[in-house]
Amino acid sequence: SPLTVLPPADEFCDSLPQVALQFAAYREPRRILDAATGGLVETVGAALARIWTADAPGRSRFRSLKVNQEVALRLKSERYARVDLAEESGREVMAASWIVQVARQQQKICSSRLYHGGATPDAEWMRANRFRAFAGYPLLAGSRLLGVLGLFLRFPLDDRCERQMDIFANQLGLALSQNDDSALNEVVHIPGRSTLNEAMRLYIEHALIRTGGRIEGEEGAAQQLDIHPNTLRSRMAKLGVKRL
Repeated sequence: SPLTVLPPADEFCDSLPQVALQFAAYREPRRILDAATGGLVETVGAALARIWTADAPGRSRFRSLKVNQEVALRLKSERYARVDLAEESGREVMAASWIVQVARQQQKICSSRLYHGGATPDAEWMRANRFRAFAGYPLLAGSRLLGVLGLFLRFPLDDRCERQMDIFANQLGLALSQNDDSALNEVVHIPGRSTLNEAMRLYIEHALIRTGGRIEGEEGAAQQLDIHPNTLRSRMAKLGVKRL
């Protein structure tokens, strides 16, 4: 007998637990993020998936969105399939106003009516890529915002999809909060009355400890501190910080 072909929404829901198992196998936040976005596109069938992590505002080598005076979102993981990012409005953000709204309100946005009501960001780009639905979820550790997960689908979301995505986003937030030994949301404690140079030295030493003394490259101390590697070396020399 011929094989039964499941509707895309059913395949999506049935595959989500597999992706959750994949990212739960990792401890490093970056690998968790990449496993989540990669699984959502390659296993689940999303057209585009991105994860933005919450951080303090400031210059960054990552694409970023400002949430408020205390919080910015930095794009840390991205995966897509047959999506023309060159046509995206602004060339760097995906439905930016929705992503920021999710972060500010710490509530999900799910819609399969992307072209109704006149409030859709980047509508022409969405039409060109045949998107049918958007889902954005806050990634939380209790009431603390870790980041935002956003994805576009080429099929409508149903109630089952939304319920399953609620669970998926909770699992992802839990995985990040339990394995968050990176700069994702780590705080450096600065003693009272420390000078600017003393505080800067503590930040640099902390970043070098986290990265095992690595300055450049993926997850190096310069990336953790959002500065150029040569700038970091110069500050280390000025402050007398020794490489581990």
